[in-house]
Amino acid sequence: MLKPEELPQKPETEPVPKPEANPKPEPEKKKEEKNVPTKDPFKFGSVISMFQKAAELKNKNSAFCPHFMELKFANGCHYDCQWCYLMGTFGRWRKDKDFTDPRRPVLMNGSYVPKVKPDKEITQHLRAALESIETPTLFNSGELSDSMASPSTLLNVIIPIFEEYRDKGHKLLILTKSNDITLYRKAVKHHAPEFTVVSHSINAEWVSNAWEKGAPNPLERLTASRAAADIGYETRLRLDPMVPVRNWQVGYRRIIEEIMRINSRARVITLGSLRGLQSTINIGRKLGKDMSWTEYLTDNSSWGKKIPAATRIELYSFAMNELKRHSYTGDVTLCKETLEIWDALRKTGTIDYYPGERLCNCVLEAPGKPDYYKKREFKKLEI
Repeated sequence: MLKPEELPQKPETEPVPKPEANPKPEPEKKKEEKNVPTKDPFKFGSVISMFQKAAELKNKNSAFCPHFMELKFANGCHYDCQWCYLMGTFGRWRKDKDFTDPRRPVLMNGSYVPKVKPDKEITQHLRAALESIETPTLFNSGELSDSMASPSTLLNVIIPIFEEYRDKGHKLLILTKSNDITLYRKAVKHHAPEFTVVSHSINAEWVSNAWEKGAPNPLERLTASRAAADIGYETRLRLDPMVPVRNWQVGYRRIIEEIMRINSRARVITLGSLRGLQSTINIGRKLGKDMSWTEYLTDNSSWGKKIPAATRIELYSFAMNELKRHSYTGDVTLCKETLEIWDALRKTGTIDYYPGERLCNCVLEAPGKPDYYKKREFKKLEI
């Protein structure tokens, strides 16, 4: 049996200090600002980052896409193109089985209502990028949304900031299917033609009518492109995605004739063929989109499913030869296309240049021949 002195003793409690009459308030902990730049030298907050998702060029199935800067001021699109890859870019909700989840983007008439980021956030991150990046750079505002998702944000927030930094040589890329030219006129007061490139995405009318729901007619888009050029903007065009529908030669011949008639001044015409990321296909099916376009997809690449290589070569060769026939003088290049296709077009004499040796839609200057080809040439010299 334990003796009393061996029993566990209660610890002596220290006297509780009386509260001070006028206690000093604790300094507020500063919230960690999600400011910029981040550890990634090419990422500035949630608004600016470098697009570098194209795989490293390893073999003929690798798709070439030069790195470019994204200005992600909005997400989503007010048009309802049935193949739009934006359907698969809305984050974790797309993995949920319950599509009634209130966190997901709002659907209206089959299209997602674009979500525009707060002006303060856009201003903070865009300023940081324009201040930090010394090399003149083109900022693509139409990669995660149609650039015209919010014309007021462009006019009142983004364009004035580019005006402030125009001496650094940075430029804004507006990429759109819109036929509205009001913004281009109003932005002249900010000297926008000096630092803004306007690029319109177009297609053959038959193809657009079938799958580009809600978007203006391609001829209306071309007319808007010409209006922008008349005001003084550099203009570019994307003929993308080309689809080998029945009698496709007739449709694409006509749209190329219209390009030359309406706005042959476009500095660049980027060609692209139908492609589909698996996430786009999965979401499109769940949302009840017209997925008939997927019937054309048979080949796999580092950029999703594509139409057969032989058909892509035929599409591009046709378009390039038509542009030559009409004496188009700008650059013609391919979007997210494999080295196999580039090489085939060179071998047939359709083009005499490598990927990267001509200007394409999303960059300020042609990046030059990829190291992939330079390494192969060096190995040949060694032999």
